[in-house]
Amino acid sequence: MSNRYLLKLNFLTFLVEVYTITALLFEVKVPGSDYLTCNSHIELALSLLPLALALLSKYTEGWTTITIPTLLCSVMIPLAASLKGLMKLSFSGLAAFLAIAQVNCIAFFPVMKLIKPTGKFSIGYKDYDGKDGFKYCVFYPTMHPTKKRPTLISDSRAMKKYHEIAQGKTGDFPPRWFFEIIAHIYTKVKLYAGIDSPIATQEELKANINRDKMIPVIFSHGLGAARHNYASILSQLASRGFFVISIDHDDAVKSIFQGTMENAQKHLGCRVKELRRMFEDLFSETGTVAGLFGGKINLDMSRLTLMAHSYGGPTTYLVAWEDERVKNLVVLDPWFPPIQRESLDRRLNCNILIFESENWSDMYPGDGIHERNIQVVEAQRESKAGAVYCRIPESEHNHFSDDFLIVGGVFKRLNVIKSIATAKKVYEVTIKALDDFFELVVAKAEGQEEFDKFMELYKGNKMFPLVKY
Repeated sequence: MSNRYLLKLNFLTFLVEVYTITALLFEVKVPGSDYLTCNSHIELALSLLPLALALLSKYTEGWTTITIPTLLCSVMIPLAASLKGLMKLSFSGLAAFLAIAQVNCIAFFPVMKLIKPTGKFSIGYKDYDGKDGFKYCVFYPTMHPTKKRPTLISDSRAMKKYHEIAQGKTGDFPPRWFFEIIAHIYTKVKLYAGIDSPIATQEELKANINRDKMIPVIFSHGLGAARHNYASILSQLASRGFFVISIDHDDAVKSIFQGTMENAQKHLGCRVKELRRMFEDLFSETGTVAGLFGGKINLDMSRLTLMAHSYGGPTTYLVAWEDERVKNLVVLDPWFPPIQRESLDRRLNCNILIFESENWSDMYPGDGIHERNIQVVEAQRESKAGAVYCRIPESEHNHFSDDFLIVGGVFKRLNVIKSIATAKKVYEVTIKALDDFFELVVAKAEGQEEFDKFMELYKGNKMFPLVKY
């Protein structure tokens, strides 16, 4: 239970429902039930109490899949209480059934806590929302975090993208109102970061990580995600002293996901433009990033790193392909099919790490996902930079973001993942492996990367059969 969010108000609602169904609807003698028969006002208040608590939970701890039977049960109770005879018995039985369904939902649709960062720093957070739709946030090291924390989904655009990817290829289910009940908890789960915390000073960096500058990392999310969906990974890096920018792509999710490969290729160009803009902004002393922090930031631009998941893979690859200022490219289960095969043979001027899930390529056999990943790393042979590839056993495409922690039960029922426990295990060890790569390779000066030490660290590790190219 320590890894789960305890939805206290939801649990209280369940207890009140059980009591009300037992004492009020089935008229079983329980402590306090005598008061119900002698006071109609108390009887009415008690019948409406579960509904009031269910509605209140939306504004406190959030709605989840569990809320659906909770709401239905809380509506059935006052209806049953207002009826007589067989109709009352029927509605009472239905309310009892829904209460049992609620227990099952609590067991099978858990809301897990995000992975807590383990570095020496706490996490600061700043958010940029431009009038032209350009959005990103920054996770950075701090020694003095504020108490105000951002939530996993904080705006309607992020919710819209998530809804469209949830509708899949058909685009008609779930309807928006239903989806927003299930996913509402995203607007309440708080990240391990303090909004507008003071950024770590040069002295604090030196004392804690023996570096006096922060290495910048720009993250490009997958289709349907937004800037916070990978908070566990990005917060971990920030706790280790990295300056992590998570861009929020303005994706036309429905058009891409339900359209053709040509649509995906066309929109990839839009993503690349957004990433280039972020790239140049970071290099500018008068850009929006500098504006967020009130001036020049203490960054080591010689080790600039791009990082991505899924559709973010080709986005970052194309930018790294054309700009030699990128020194490291880290991609999780990339989706390279929107890039022409011959374009993947180019040797890049940066270190590359590719983690591939066990099931992603098999899900779309016609896309040649695995073959394209191998093609990318094969092209780096004889390069001055290094390339490491790993296909992680038991892993699935949706094991590399925080989503399964929040709606893992739904994912499992829809066969998006096989097991919440396996997903969590894979996610935790992947975060640890990324942590090691960033410390042994990314954090080192050019030519001093400790690839061999990283490979030795995972030698014989069945979860990470690393291959160096």
